Amino acid sequence: MRKEIVHFLLAAFILLLASSSCQKNEGLPAASGAGSKGCITFKAIEARETASKATFGNLGILGYPVLWEETDKTGVTVDYASEYVKAVITPSTDALYGTFKATLDAPSGSFLVQATVPEHALASYNPASSTVTLNIPASQTPSATGPDPLSMILVAEKELDAIPGAEEAVELSFHHATAYGCVTLTNLPTAAEVDAIDLVFGVPVTGKWDYSPSGRSMTENVPSNVITLHTKSVENVYFSCAPGDLNGQSLKIRLITAQGVYEHTITINSDVAFSSGCLSKFTVNMAGAQKKKSISILGIGHSFGQDSYWYLFDCLKQMGYEKIELGLMFKGNCSMEEHVNYYHAGTGHKTFHNNTKGTWKNTSNPVFADVLNKREWDYITMQQCVPGAGVPDSFDPWLDELTDIVRNHQPSAKLFYLMIWAFDIPYTGKEAEERLSPFNYDQMIMYDAFVNTTRERVMPTGIFGGLIPNGTAVQNLRTTSLEPSITRDTYHMSYDYGRLLTALMMCRVFANETIAGVTYTPAGYSYEASDIALIKEAVENAFVAPYTITPHGQTPGVINLPAGLSDTIVWDPE
Repeated sequence: MRKEIVHFLLAAFILLLASSSCQKNEGLPAASGAGSKGCITFKAIEARETASKATFGNLGILGYPVLWEETDKTGVTVDYASEYVKAVITPSTDALYGTFKATLDAPSGSFLVQATVPEHALASYNPASSTVTLNIPASQTPSATGPDPLSMILVAEKELDAIPGAEEAVELSFHHATAYGCVTLTNLPTAAEVDAIDLVFGVPVTGKWDYSPSGRSMTENVPSNVITLHTKSVENVYFSCAPGDLNGQSLKIRLITAQGVYEHTITINSDVAFSSGCLSKFTVNMAGAQKKKSISILGIGHSFGQDSYWYLFDCLKQMGYEKIELGLMFKGNCSMEEHVNYYHAGTGHKTFHNNTKGTWKNTSNPVFADVLNKREWDYITMQQCVPGAGVPDSFDPWLDELTDIVRNHQPSAKLFYLMIWAFDIPYTGKEAEERLSPFNYDQMIMYDAFVNTTRERVMPTGIFGGLIPNGTAVQNLRTTSLEPSITRDTYHMSYDYGRLLTALMMCRVFANETIAGVTYTPAGYSYEASDIALIKEAVENAFVAPYTITPHGQTPGVINLPAGLSDTIVWDPE
C-alpha cells in the first residue's frame, strides 16, 4: 500500500451581528438567571478557491480548499444546551463565505457558542463534559472528487462575554472533527460492474463519538466498524471516518458487484493513518479476493419479517452460499420501541427463529442480548411496525436507541432496513382502525407513506448500508394476474406466491446478483413457469427502482403512458 497524507487549512471565521429582522426560535430552553436574547447573523468563511466543500480540488500551498455549499446546514447552541437552533447556510456567489441567522438565549456573563456542520451530525450535547456527540454515517455516497458532504463534520466553539453589538465582530474558528480516506482497489476478481464497497475495519470508524472541541479529541460512544460506500468506482474512492491509529488492524473489503459479493481481508500497516482534517490515500491489491460463500443474517422484526425470511435459506443455497445461518427475533407487529424495551427488560419477545441447516428451529421467550451475542453476524435487518412504518415520528428516538443496542453487541455488522408492504383493501385483520386510519384506509396512501418515510426519514440517517424494498416488490406483483394470491389474510404473505416473492427480494439484495437461476419453490405448492417469471420480474424491478411501482411489462423508472396523457399521472391499480 502507498500513503499520501495531506492537511486541510482548518480556519473559518464567523462574523456575529445583531439583527432585529430574525425570527424567534421557540425550540430553545429558557436560560437560567438574568440573560439576554439576540438574533445573530453568522458569516462563515473557509476557502481559497472556487470548489465545493466536499471537493478536494487542486492541492495548494496551504492545503485543500473547503468552501460552503447551498446544502450546508448547521446546529448552534449556547453552553451545550440540550436543544439547538437549526440554520441553513447561504453561500456567497463565489462560495468564499456563507451566512445564517439564529436566535440564541444567552445567560448573563460569559457563554460558549458551539456550531456543527452538517446539522444532522449532532446526536446530543453533553454540558457536564463540554462535549458533543457526533454521528459519523456508516452509509456514504462519495463523489469523484471527495467524500460524501454529509459525512464531513466541522465543529466550531467560541467563548463570548455577551451577545455582540450590531457593529461588533467575533471570530469563530471551524475545524474538521472527521478524518478522510481515499482508497483505490486494483486486480479486481471480476470485470462485473461495481455497485458498492463495504469497508469493515477491525476498530471503530463510524457511528457515535464524543468530541471535545477544546481538546479536538474523539472518544468512542456507540461506534461502528463499518463503512458502506455507494459508488461504482474503484479508483480514488473517498470516505470519512473517525481519527485513529489503525496500524496492525484488519480491514475486510467487500466488493459488491453484479456477479455477487467478493471479500478480501488485509492487515493495515503504518503507511495508513487517519487524523482529523487529514486525507490518507492508499491502494489495496484485491488479488486473492474470493466470492462470498458464507453468510449470516439476523432479523429484528415481526410477522412480516417472518414471511420474508421463511424461504430465504433455500434461495441463498441455490445462489451458491455453502454456509448459511439465519435468525429472527419475532413478536407480532413489534415496534422498534418495543424491541428496545424488551432488550432492557431481558424478556418480551415471543420467539427466536434460527436456521442453520435448512430447517427452522424455535426458541420461546429468548433473551435479546443472547441472540445478538450468538455469533458475529454479517448483516442485521430492522423493520418498523404498522402503522409506524409510515409515520416518521414513530422512529424517534427508537431507531437511534435500537441501533445503539445492536452496535454495542455487533459493531462489525452491516445494517439493512426492511421496508414492509401495504395491506390489501378491504382489510380483514386485527386492529383495523389503529393500523389503517392514518392512511385513510387506502392501500396506495399506505404504500406511499411507507416509501416516503423510508426515503426521507430512515435512509438519510446513514445508519443503514442497504435497503430491502419488499413493499415495492409486493406492489409490483399486484399489477399482475397474481394480485389476488399474494396475501393469505389481506396482510400476511401467502405461503406460496407471497413468501417466495419476499424471500427472493431479500436474496437479490444480499447476493446482489440476478436470481434468474434460482429454481427453488417450497414443497407442497405448484407454480406455473409464467408465475415464477412474474415474481422474478417484480423482484428485479424493485431492486432497480425501490421507491417506485413498476407495472408488469414496463421498464423500472420509466412511465409508459398512452398518447395524449400527461406524464404527471400517477399509476393507480384501481
